[in-house]
Amino acid sequence: MHRMFVESYSVLNDLGDNMWRFSYYVTLRENGVSAEQAGVMARNLTVDFSKKGSFGGPIGTVFAYFNATIQGNVRNYQQTGKGLFTGKGPARKVFGGLTAMGTLSAFAMMAIGGEDEDESGVPDLPRTDS
Repeated sequence: MHRMFVESYSVLNDLGDNMWRFSYYVTLRENGVSAEQAGVMARNLTVDFSKKGSFGGPIGTVFAYFNATIQGNVRNYQQTGKGLFTGKGPARKVFGGLTAMGTLSAFAMMAIGGEDEDESGVPDLPRTDS
């Protein structure tokens, strides 16, 4: 049962990735991008688990999702870091907005959060080394 669930999930995940890639490919082709360039761009749209560096295998056995983490960080840099000095990174405004919203929500929670509950009635328990 467990194996069937995992295999079904894997098939659905692959289907979803391929759906996004195909849709992106068709959109690029309709906008005049060459077939080869559109194929490369569509393949790089989501995490490509077939790409691995020379250390990907050994590190992947120790650190789960290492490959996806590295590719995600590279994609973030490609979208935001390229425009760091020119101000023209495609996703800089989105990431900047999300960062600002996170910061403002943290300040709002600090402002309305009040004080911590009084913990003077909680007894200190003895520590044991077990």
